[in-house]
Amino acid sequence: MRATMDIKPIRSDADYRMTLVEIEGLMSATAGSAEGDRLDLLTSASMYTSSCLTRSLPSSSPWNSRA
Repeated sequence: MRATMDIKPIRSDADYRMTLVEIEGLMSATAGSAEGDRLDLLTSASMYTSSCLTRSLPSSSPWNSRA
């Protein structure tokens, strides 16, 4: 039987911060495990979302690395 993951889009600053907290909790996951797969997915989505968010955030935002 195949495991399923609860996948939700990162649409807000709060979603992004919650994703970072989850990533932190998964950092010791074993590669190839369900947790490791989730970590891979979340880090890929987080990196993509981060690049998209910083392009659309005001320069004064603390989430904008260009500030």
